Amino acid sequence: MLVAALAALSALALPAGAVGTGNPVVESPSPTAKHYAGYAGPFTVSFEDAPIAHYDWYVEQVPAGGGTPVPMTETRTYTWTGSGGKPQLPVSPLPAGTGYQFRVTDNAGHEATFPFTVLPGPAPACSVLIPSQVRVNAPVERVTGRLSPVCTTLRTAWAAWKVQHVTRGFADLLYFERNRTDTWSFYDDETLGTYAITANGARDADGEIVPQNTRRTVVRLDSRLALRGTRSGGRVVLTASLRRYLPGANGFRAWKGGRVVLAYRTCAACAWHRVTARSTSRSGVATFRVRARQVREYRVVAAGTPTTWAPVPKHLRR
Repeated sequence: MLVAALAALSALALPAGAVGTGNPVVESPSPTAKHYAGYAGPFTVSFEDAPIAHYDWYVEQVPAGGGTPVPMTETRTYTWTGSGGKPQLPVSPLPAGTGYQFRVTDNAGHEATFPFTVLPGPAPACSVLIPSQVRVNAPVERVTGRLSPVCTTLRTAWAAWKVQHVTRGFADLLYFERNRTDTWSFYDDETLGTYAITANGARDADGEIVPQNTRRTVVRLDSRLALRGTRSGGRVVLTASLRRYLPGANGFRAWKGGRVVLAYRTCAACAWHRVTARSTSRSGVATFRVRARQVREYRVVAAGTPTTWAPVPKHLRR
């Protein structure tokens, strides 16, 4: 029994000998990288030339006037066995401050330190700029994403965002490398609704991770409204025409049953006064007849639906 127990303990022990005799090396982040409140690493450490051992890692802070460093995070342990020698070692999120120092050590003379500063405020992000609303009015709607100027400031070498419907999943990928714009193609028979544009990785010229933004955009079918009118003495006849885009037709068609609201005002700075509402006919038309001796500005608006955007309101003076 004693022999078996000793054999089991021997199996748990680290291998005899050492892969190297040097110190571990902190390979990233780069010394010029900027870090912001909440920074938690990770620190990529190479153990390829270091002895096989258990290594502790943590962040400490050197007092402004010098003195003994103060531990700022809990101590964690990495076991270097001779293989997989470049782990990424995270730490607890850090507040803004100076004098920070990442330390990794076997407590036997083999160690590495990396000084850094954590700046206040959130980290600036490389952002993709994309419309918050997409109006589908063609068989293929091409939605353009553009990189923000901050991406250049952060020396972004490449960046990517996934375009995903919130319930149906992946739809497209926006990818930027030496290009400032990229296009997401939406086909009119695809799922309408909300799409999330989420980070899919970005690196700067030094290979460091670049923070990215997240956006949402709502995709619906387009609609259009037209207004014409005539005046005869004190009577005005106004005709509103409402159409919406239909994927099956690959074009705009009359919108039957759409609700159109008429309002007027007597001067540019005056309030609008609601007159009445009509539902459009089979041909998408709603007709209004009003009595008005003076010229007025008329406005018609129509409501949208969960799948179709409301049209742009139309104005007319008669």
